[in-house]
Amino acid sequence: MIAPRGWCLFLAASSMLLTSCSVENNAHPADIRPDVLLVTIDTLRADHLGCYGYFRNTSPRIDALARESLLFENAYTPIATTLPAHATMLTGVYPHEHGILANVKHGGARFIQTPGLQSLAQGLSSAGYRSAALVSAAPLKRATGIAAGFGFFREPERHSRPADETVQDALAWLDTLKPGQSFFLWVHLYDPHWPYASHEGLEFREASDAATLAAFLEERKAGSRLKRRAGSVVQVVDEITGYDREIRFADEQLGLLLDHLEAIRRDSRTILILAGDHGEGLGQHGELGHGCIHGEQLHVPLLMRFPGQAPRRIETRISLSDLLPTLLGRLHSPELETLRQQASGVDLLEHPEGQDALFAQRTARDREDLHPFAYVLYRHGLKLEYEPGGEERLFDLAIDPWELRDVAADHPDQVAELRQLLLAKLGAQLERARVLREGVEELPAEDSFDEDMLRQLRSLGYVE
Repeated sequence: MIAPRGWCLFLAASSMLLTSCSVENNAHPADIRPDVLLVTIDTLRADHLGCYGYFRNTSPRIDALARESLLFENAYTPIATTLPAHATMLTGVYPHEHGILANVKHGGARFIQTPGLQSLAQGLSSAGYRSAALVSAAPLKRATGIAAGFGFFREPERHSRPADETVQDALAWLDTLKPGQSFFLWVHLYDPHWPYASHEGLEFREASDAATLAAFLEERKAGSRLKRRAGSVVQVVDEITGYDREIRFADEQLGLLLDHLEAIRRDSRTILILAGDHGEGLGQHGELGHGCIHGEQLHVPLLMRFPGQAPRRIETRISLSDLLPTLLGRLHSPELETLRQQASGVDLLEHPEGQDALFAQRTARDREDLHPFAYVLYRHGLKLEYEPGGEERLFDLAIDPWELRDVAADHPDQVAELRQLLLAKLGAQLERARVLREGVEELPAEDSFDEDMLRQLRSLGYVE
């Protein structure tokens, strides 16, 4: 995500902000700032969790956490791909602004982070927090630049690792904290991403499961048999069972992390955020995977538990770009002002109405034979899908939540209005990226990942 040379100017400025504000072991309790735990679960659809209405028992620990948290019922990622979605969560800006539009470009080239941006890890580290990131898959390895600002960073040796390995690393790191030492910990779990492990013995289905799943898929007009890019034909119901089993496994491991936080008496002072980075097709709209602009790939879970904040469900349609400013609204270190000014999203507790419209886009792998750019705008219960020079589709989500009937031809005035707003937002993002690059004497050179990294990405379906 963040190329070291791309950050050189910012880091030089940031060094002037470093203070001795780290809390000493004997700090008075009133002086202790909240800890921050960010848990991201890769490829996690909102509607496959119990707290979002799913019929299978995939997520008992997440559901319990939801009852203690702000649960955002309509949270959307700006892009259904791992690296750029996480870049948005950690910088608070949209993909065209941070400059990362996929995990990797065609041929293995890296996307380069827009210079002039700060990450959450850099901001909290400058404010005296001890920081660590524990990631579980190649798209978020150090080579992408995502590690900038973290004092400790641990990644898998191979292309990915299961949640139990990552969580054990997290527990060990938490045990190194000194009393009164504020921390920022990011834990990334990859399990719901294909390919799925068996996890024999994990059971969450009931006798009526098959009929209920059939009705679930029929309501969404999901296909029954689909072909993966690798060429194999799969049964969608089998894919969904494998996917749900992986969610249940990640949920159990998350429970161990939450139990440990309580055991070391950190839970009551910790801001805890759980988010999915994107969803998964699972047969809807003819897609098994992700990277497109359909609702099931963009709709993600988002839970925020703040000390002293009463739990509730929030219906407002919001973006993952709102995650960072909402978190910063609960932290008051002056060193975080750069991050506050940088964010494109809004503080959802200060502005419960959210943004005026939500923007999202299709993943760009820089290939002529793949889909071209496509964009989405959500506003007032409507969703516009727009391809420059191509098709436009309009969906009325109040009566068509699964986006099955295009009504663009019936509402040309609304299409024109939403298109104008979408293009204005896209233009503003491109202009902001241009401004952020101004004054940078040397942009980081674009290069490719090494062969081992490319092999790992290829094994996960990212380099073709």
